[in-house]
Amino acid sequence: MEIDVSQLLKAPGQAIALAFEEQWVPLEFGQEKLEFVKPVSVSGTAAKVGRLIQVKGEIRTEIRRQCGRCLEPYTFPLEVPLEVEYLPLHEVAEGPAGQEDRDKFTIFTGKAVFLDTEIKAAMVLDLPISGLCQESCKGLCPKCGQNLNEGECQCPRGEIDPRLAVLQKLLKEV
Repeated sequence: MEIDVSQLLKAPGQAIALAFEEQWVPLEFGQEKLEFVKPVSVSGTAAKVGRLIQVKGEIRTEIRRQCGRCLEPYTFPLEVPLEVEYLPLHEVAEGPAGQEDRDKFTIFTGKAVFLDTEIKAAMVLDLPISGLCQESCKGLCPKCGQNLNEGECQCPRGEIDPRLAVLQKLLKEV
């Protein structure tokens, strides 16, 4: 997603409204592939503030994930704030002060800024590490692999780990 900032660079204090919508290809997130069910939409403003271009807005979309307990796919809505500050390359100071600029801001050249990298970063940072299809997800049976959300399995429940059998003996004695 690209914003033409040529007018903002000429007029400090000016702002422009943003409204983008774009279908994205799946995104790799660790071992998981995030598929976009809905287009990624961005709304907000871009403004010239001092020597910076500030972009503030919100990202909205829906992604398909795999539940961390039952491994079933589910749809996860994302509403993520977006706040990025861009600094034109010609505004970067020389020497050590310039390194501070490079660390604090996204540097750009030309008459446009590109939001894709910042949008991806904002979305990935907002995702829970291991998503759940629902808070009450029961997961899979560790013995037979039955999805416990769909029904109970036939595995015996009274079995105990042989390493802990001594502890069970102590409970019977009390």
